[in-house]
Amino acid sequence: MLPGYIFLMIFLVPQVKEKVILGVEGQQLVHPKKLPVIQKRDTEHTHDDDIPKTYEEELLYEIKLNRKTLILHLLRSREFLGSNYSETFYSMKGEAFTRHPQIMDHCFYQGSIVHEYDSAASISTCNGLRGFFRVNDQRYLIEPVKYSDEGEHLVFKYNPKVPFVANYSCMEPNFTRKTVAEDTESKGDYKTKGIYNEKYVELFIVADDTTYHRNSHPHDKLRNRIWGMVNFVNMIYKTLNIHVTLVGVEIWTHGDKIELHSNIETTLLHFSVWQERILKTRKHFDHVLLLSGKWLYTHVQGISYPGGMCLPYYSSSVIKDLLPDTNIVANRMAHQLGHNLGMQHDEFPCTCPSGKCVMDSDGSIPALKFSKCSQDQYQQYLKDYKPTCMLDIPFPYKFNDFQYCGNKKVDEGEECDCGTGQECTNPCCDAHTCVLKPGFTCAEGECCESCQIKKAGSICRPAKDECDFPEMCTGHSPACPTDQFRVNGFPCKNSEGYCFMGKCPTRGDQCSELFDDEAIESHDICYEMNTKGNKFGYCKNKENRFLPCEEKDIRCGKIYCTGGDHSSVLGEDKTYHLTDPQQNVTVKCKTIFLYHDSRDVGLVASGTKCGEGMVCSTGECLNMEKVYNSINCPSQCHEIAMDDHGLHCHCEEGQAPEALEELFNVTTHLQKPWEWRIKDTLVTSSGGRLSQSRQKFIFYINLQVKIQEELQIPIKMPSELEVGYPKWLCMPRLRILDPKIFTTLPRYLLLKFLVVLLMFFIQTENV
Repeated sequence: MLPGYIFLMIFLVPQVKEKVILGVEGQQLVHPKKLPVIQKRDTEHTHDDDIPKTYEEELLYEIKLNRKTLILHLLRSREFLGSNYSETFYSMKGEAFTRHPQIMDHCFYQGSIVHEYDSAASISTCNGLRGFFRVNDQRYLIEPVKYSDEGEHLVFKYNPKVPFVANYSCMEPNFTRKTVAEDTESKGDYKTKGIYNEKYVELFIVADDTTYHRNSHPHDKLRNRIWGMVNFVNMIYKTLNIHVTLVGVEIWTHGDKIELHSNIETTLLHFSVWQERILKTRKHFDHVLLLSGKWLYTHVQGISYPGGMCLPYYSSSVIKDLLPDTNIVANRMAHQLGHNLGMQHDEFPCTCPSGKCVMDSDGSIPALKFSKCSQDQYQQYLKDYKPTCMLDIPFPYKFNDFQYCGNKKVDEGEECDCGTGQECTNPCCDAHTCVLKPGFTCAEGECCESCQIKKAGSICRPAKDECDFPEMCTGHSPACPTDQFRVNGFPCKNSEGYCFMGKCPTRGDQCSELFDDEAIESHDICYEMNTKGNKFGYCKNKENRFLPCEEKDIRCGKIYCTGGDHSSVLGEDKTYHLTDPQQNVTVKCKTIFLYHDSRDVGLVASGTKCGEGMVCSTGECLNMEKVYNSINCPSQCHEIAMDDHGLHCHCEEGQAPEALEELFNVTTHLQKPWEWRIKDTLVTSSGGRLSQSRQKFIFYINLQVKIQEELQIPIKMPSELEVGYPKWLCMPRLRILDPKIFTTLPRYLLLKFLVVLLMFFIQTENV
């Protein structure tokens, strides 16, 4: 007998009257027997150790199934219930009542089969053993005959060929996520936390009136059913380093709060508007899911907005809850959540070793694995859209100072931490010691590939547009350097706009984002509507009063578009038809009203050009010098990038003075020498910073080298130079400037003279 565990002996007995469960075939009657347990010493920290527990933290069951003995190892699930968990019900008068259970002593477990590498389990022990377990390619359902873990249980085998279950399908609404301003401006956390760290999806579930009454009314019964589903989904998504955490349940106990339409896409639309305008005013969550028990929607079992995670209105799903088997319904939850995280249906050759994938289109039986295609699509989704809501940690105890190997945080003294041995899927990290495996130099990061740090100069974050800079790996860190971009106010898109926070906002692009790619900015006459002072024409909102624009600010109020047949966002749209008296033509002025995070997304975006040297800011057309602090930076410093996405000047130490521009009479449309981003190179081999004079010396030497290359003059590298250059000079060259700056030999000779002169002064200074 294995010491320190609970053993459960299960013996096969003759079958009782067969129970009908769709999607399974056959059944075996078993009798569990619970054996004493010898407690073993805890090696990990538990944040709720002081809470009295009815259910044990660890269990072992011995199951004799199909003439084979299986040992089921279960650990009580953690982090599938949020610390801020709440439950909401309604009275017959429609009043909402919310409670916040304080003691979360639950009976839900996750685990695996001992000595079976490809196995998993999601089990509830509330009233007997109820749930799912898998051994290799075979999946089983276990249920108690009576509400006792000492009594009879039935074990069913899932059959993927059962016609009813194989008819499962889902629908994808006509929605394509676009990178709108309010979705991309606040991405700072991704620079420090990265796309490879663990993520959290704070899930909220709403059960409609039919689901409530189908479960014989009691709140606890429906709650346990929902908890079991979320426990299953949590187990699945741990393989992607995602914790799906239930933060709340709302049960429509006396009538539905929205119209449940026979068209499931219409129901999703109604539900999305309700959850954004009503539910979010009283509860924080990342994704909300409606469980509907109505026999509607023909063959469609679920629907979700593709790639909608963290977006207002679009981070929502609808699932049909008609089957008694919670595992099938939970698998549909996981499937729709996958769509919301950017995953598509798996089609050949996208397969899983176990035969079934979470994102299979048929959804015939519970699946636990994601195909390589789904994993790649999810990673690309994180890179493209950076859903920052998934970085929120819903557990306050995770902010304490307790450190241990296996908490998925790289603590002091650790090189990596991929979780427990059961959770870890990182091939570079030893889960038991939290150190890198022999021969490896990294475990994660944008500059980590095949467990090795990428070479210096490898692009880890490409430039998104002309207002952004590409970031390159340093060669000594697996993390991509801090995101940097051009200074606010830099002309872009052929002077149609000005750079703002790394992007080039224009009205035409905003119209495409709000409607579709066919939409463009409408006629100038439309902006006269902004003097009306209503929600479709205004500049500022003071305590729900729409203030009309002054004439000078009308191009910074509501935006007006034309063309495009579809709206890319959910909101109230309005179209005016105005006549231009000068051209005697009628123009179409289309706008939208949608509030999110205290801002109307139908207003012209901040930073949009409204005149020469003028940009929109809080409903006004202002001079850039007033809006951007960077315009007033000291004249001797040329601002090239801004750190940390802050609205402040950032002058790189060692940038060339303005006098150099005058000396060489550089034309303004060409890139200047000081537009090198040289911050990350101005260090010595030991990590110390160089003095200003030495930084300037390196600047001029590299400038000279580039000119020699362009003029095809033999180049002497630092190790070959006759002059006694210090050792700190022998380092990789800085990033090269535009080769068109200097094209004539006289300028080269003049520069050569300056370099020699500068070397003389540096040598004198060092003496």
